[in-house]
Amino acid sequence: PTGTITPFDIALQNGIDLTIGGTYQLDNNTELILDAGMKRKDQDSTNNETSRVDTDLTTYSFTPRANTKYSIGPLAAKTKFGLDYYYANYNSDRKTGSSAVVPDDRYNAFQQSIAPYAQNTLALTPKTDLSFGLRFQHVNTVAGHTKRAGTGTTQQESLNDQEIQWAANLGLNHKITNFWNVFYRLGRSMRIPTIDERIGSGVEDTNFKLNTQTSNDAEIGFEYTSKNLSLHSSAWSMYIKNEIAFNSQAVAFGTNVNYDPTRRYGFENNAVYKVSDKLKINGNLNFIHAEFREGPFEGNDIPLVSPWTASSGLLWNVFGEKLTLSATLNWWDRKYLENDERNIFEKIPSAAVADLKVGGQLNSKNYGHAIWSAKVNNVFDESYYNYGVASATSANKFNAFPLPGRTFLLTAGWKY
Repeated sequence: PTGTITPFDIALQNGIDLTIGGTYQLDNNTELILDAGMKRKDQDSTNNETSRVDTDLTTYSFTPRANTKYSIGPLAAKTKFGLDYYYANYNSDRKTGSSAVVPDDRYNAFQQSIAPYAQNTLALTPKTDLSFGLRFQHVNTVAGHTKRAGTGTTQQESLNDQEIQWAANLGLNHKITNFWNVFYRLGRSMRIPTIDERIGSGVEDTNFKLNTQTSNDAEIGFEYTSKNLSLHSSAWSMYIKNEIAFNSQAVAFGTNVNYDPTRRYGFENNAVYKVSDKLKINGNLNFIHAEFREGPFEGNDIPLVSPWTASSGLLWNVFGEKLTLSATLNWWDRKYLENDERNIFEKIPSAAVADLKVGGQLNSKNYGHAIWSAKVNNVFDESYYNYGVASATSANKFNAFPLPGRTFLLTAGWKY
């Protein structure tokens, strides 16, 4: 694109991320780890000089955990257990008009999450490991909406929601030979709706309700590892309930909703070959089929999922650390646009993009190390986009978001 009809649209984001942590070796078999952090994100935007949004999100975290090794009779075992605590506070003012002082809508919310967990590995034999884990998560979400009289938005009901969810896994890993390894895994996973996702959610657009996404998973595969070659191949399936997605046709300009039950299955393959001590090449090929299992879109493909993806690359240590060269090529298949659950719009085209990077490190005994790199992204200046949004009101009209053409990046630094 060479121009815009909204030259004064703007979006700004500022943030801060602070973390502190430590590790304590209790004994030869037990390690204690403690991390804490604070993240703050401030987003301001103006759209077409008619609306302004000022949103602040602050998240605090506290994540103590421990790793321990022990024996159960003749069987060696190791366990990782801990607790994840997160507290997020959200404030968002929505104003109409570039000079407005009083917000038309004010959203305030907080979300508190406490999750104890444990992951265990038990050596059934010298060649067979059994792994199993369990996680419980208690989430309390409180959200409210203050609406100025006379505005066109819908008053949303306050929310005070508490729920307990769980995730689990069971896996088996067997070493057939020194080179071949097979594995199998069953699991249940979850995704708790974030505060951002709850603002403007629900089919009626009058509340903040959004269900937790859950999935029952299975995977089976093998690995091969030798001196110069590594292979990985697996097949997997996921049966998902309440998948969280944006639906532009639910109400007015769209809202976050829970999909009807969906499923995804596919396979993934990757390989790494060591040509020499200085040169490695790699490649992968993946397939995904994602569809609706029930509801009005039953049998249709889920938007934004490319059935086929592939990539390849090489890493060449030309002169050890002094000069390295890497190249990558990524390709993806066509996929349906965001909001095209009906599968009636033109698909996002397939594309292939190559990147090239050279760099190195110059060592000095007394003055540290000089680090440099030069990178070319999208070497062949491919014109492409990998995301677009289908119109909710007009057939075959959509917004596309083109990605950059050929770009260059030079970096230099000093490491002490």
